[in-house]
Amino acid sequence: MEERRAIIVTIGNELLSGEVENTNATWLARELYALGVLVHQILTLPDEIAVIVRMLQPLRTEYDYVLISGGVGPTPDDVTRPALARLLGVPLEPHPDALALLQARFQGSSNAAVLAMADLPRGALVKIDSHLLFPGFILENLYVLPGVPRIMQRIFALLRDRLRTRPFLTCSLHTTQKETAFAHLLVELSRRFPSVQVGSYPTTSEGEYQVRIVLKSKEPQSLQQAKSWLETRMQP
Repeated sequence: MEERRAIIVTIGNELLSGEVENTNATWLARELYALGVLVHQILTLPDEIAVIVRMLQPLRTEYDYVLISGGVGPTPDDVTRPALARLLGVPLEPHPDALALLQARFQGSSNAAVLAMADLPRGALVKIDSHLLFPGFILENLYVLPGVPRIMQRIFALLRDRLRTRPFLTCSLHTTQKETAFAHLLVELSRRFPSVQVGSYPTTSEGEYQVRIVLKSKEPQSLQQAKSWLETRMQP
């Protein structure tokens, strides 16, 4: 299966302590899949520069896209910007577009901590929504987003066209059989149709057991062949 591979990295002690639910990771995974990008890993890191650098160093060369959310605000625990500067070996410096955004938003009432949000790693490509306080930015294959969900989603909308690739196609079958009755068929399907991903998801609703079998591929012919092959072998 032709695919662009991504990792989602959410940063924040509040996520690791359970104080804040990590909704950004789920939202980003769903959006990336809709764009044809397959998420291979979701990682949550603390607000510690050394840990962020150590963990991202190998990952940024392993994946096509590294989506990073959180840690770009004005408080002491917002360390994503200096961590990425250290990771790439470049200085932090005021970005004129980000600085102009902050100055326009605060109109003279800002302080040094607020204006420091415009200090970005050298070479950052800034993505700005003029109605928002925080910009997003791109560094090589690192896509950096704010952690506030509403703002993160607005900034991500500015990145969609850069990330979009050939979409996944999906089809599904439903059965009341136990997974143990057809697991061997899914194993054989995976062997016969390597470009097709298969997943089996049991649910129980109002006491009724059902399994949804989902097939995914970027190859429409392979997807249809796999579905037909499975349908002829599944018991009613």
